[in-house]
Amino acid sequence: MNLDDQIEIHQLAVELGNLGLSNSKIITHLFHNFGVRLRKSTVSYWERGLHSPQGRAHTFAPSPTPELAYIIGVEKGDGSLNIRYKQSNYRIRLQSIDVEFVEEFDRCLSEVLNSHRHALWKGAGRNETHVEASSFLLLRFLQRPFEELKPFIDHCAQCSAAFLRGFFDSEGCVDKSGSTTAYNCDVGLLKYVQHLLAKVFEITTTGPHLQSRKGSLKLRRGRTYRRNSDCFVIRVGNRFRLQFLEKVGFTIGRKSIRLSRILQA
Repeated sequence: MNLDDQIEIHQLAVELGNLGLSNSKIITHLFHNFGVRLRKSTVSYWERGLHSPQGRAHTFAPSPTPELAYIIGVEKGDGSLNIRYKQSNYRIRLQSIDVEFVEEFDRCLSEVLNSHRHALWKGAGRNETHVEASSFLLLRFLQRPFEELKPFIDHCAQCSAAFLRGFFDSEGCVDKSGSTTAYNCDVGLLKYVQHLLAKVFEITTTGPHLQSRKGSLKLRRGRTYRRNSDCFVIRVGNRFRLQFLEKVGFTIGRKSIRLSRILQA
């Protein structure tokens, strides 16, 4: 039985228990519907919250919060989802040269998963910090079509700002002239980012403009890759850079400091 089925059975058993069914009736109901006969002790542990199919993996119940919105923003950029079905291994990961970025992502993961902070470690041979958390339910949530994630972003101004900050931490850039941009291969995602900036914070952007063609080379983390898709860019209007910094901003210090110094010059 795969983990999807185990979690479905677990959730149904808890719901039936909450409705007042005895453990014997729950076991019979699950056997008729899934062909699985559970022990009374297993059902009892589930009902009392002492055990679940996720084991040591973190549980998750979606609720619109700035922390969840930030995670969504990061995952649309630098974050990765690692799935190994045979090992029941479901991991949400981030690696970055900016420690404060990884620490903030970890803080948000811990809030959303109601867990302790996770261990950070350095990548071998690289000046990068890594973090990962295991949660089948959060991973499946992040895999939903983006339209289903939007209500968790649009919920309030704080959630919208957190999503945008996560996205710009991942995909944003501030060059030496103070030009503030974000890059992505998904034009629809970039247009949604523009929509949020304009509607919620009255920040105007330009684009999306084609930045690089599919098949061109890019240097990332010291390695050269060939792009699988066209890449597009949006740019925060110069008149709105201070407004962006104050209402959205960056978790990454070097980006925030560079933009602040240029605006103060």
